[in-house]
Amino acid sequence: MNYDLNLLRTFSALMTERSVTAASQRLGVTQPAVSGSLAKLRRLFDDPLFTRTRYGIVPTKKAEAIAPIVQKALEDLDAVVQREPIFAPKTSVRRFHVAANPYFESVLIPRLAQMVHQQAPQVRLTLVPIGADLAAAKPNGGVTELALSQFDHPPEQVMCQTILKDEFACVVRAENSCVGDMLTIDAYETMKHVIVASPSRLENGVFTMLKQQSIQRKVAIAVSHFLAVAPIIAKTDYCATLPKRIAQHYVGNPQYRVFAPPTDFGQFPMHMVWHPRHDNDAGHQWLRRLIQDICNDLTEPQSI
Repeated sequence: MNYDLNLLRTFSALMTERSVTAASQRLGVTQPAVSGSLAKLRRLFDDPLFTRTRYGIVPTKKAEAIAPIVQKALEDLDAVVQREPIFAPKTSVRRFHVAANPYFESVLIPRLAQMVHQQAPQVRLTLVPIGADLAAAKPNGGVTELALSQFDHPPEQVMCQTILKDEFACVVRAENSCVGDMLTIDAYETMKHVIVASPSRLENGVFTMLKQQSIQRKVAIAVSHFLAVAPIIAKTDYCATLPKRIAQHYVGNPQYRVFAPPTDFGQFPMHMVWHPRHDNDAGHQWLRRLIQDICNDLTEPQSI
């Protein structure tokens, strides 16, 4: 069967950018050229492949199904024709797609951006959000090369590495009259709480640990990112149970007080996950080493 290989590159760009305009910029061609290639792709696969929405284009089920196959084929072809197999950070113009949860966005990504800027100034990082659902990051296909989060049961077909462990701390506003010199279980159960969690994880994590210790926690509001916690705590008598490395951002701020939990809440691991096809990729190895080195350099959370 005869077909234009550039059509597959157009398909890959559309899957990555989810926009005809952005895909044309990525490929260095005009928007009409991308639209024309999409029309040919639709005839080739006998499927619309992408549908238009208010915020861009969304792949169909068939597009989602063929995306990892197309991506793997393009990667294999690139590996065959690439003249310089060694990844050179200083000159590379590679783009990495990383799925990261709010914890890593707060603790790791600022330092990662700094290190990439210093070591590989032309490398681009594109971050997409992720929770505990590894399937949402699509490390098995598509364009996401790496996923950073806490994964309770990662599938066997991916590589999973524990790169960091953290503990917990509790944050309240300075004027909160429910808390004295220390945070007791009674005070913890009396106060209402703001939590950082997606709806799918409301009964996991800290909730499971509290249930095991028969400690009650009354949730007033659940938010999706740590950035929303501080303004809420500052205006309420709520309490937030946060990873200690996040909670330490509030230490020294006169608006807040940071306490050790009323009992031992234990530790939790954070993971880095990738597909085995990236295992021997020199650029991917460089990025993984950089992330692990940053995690190794992070100081242990200080005592509260």
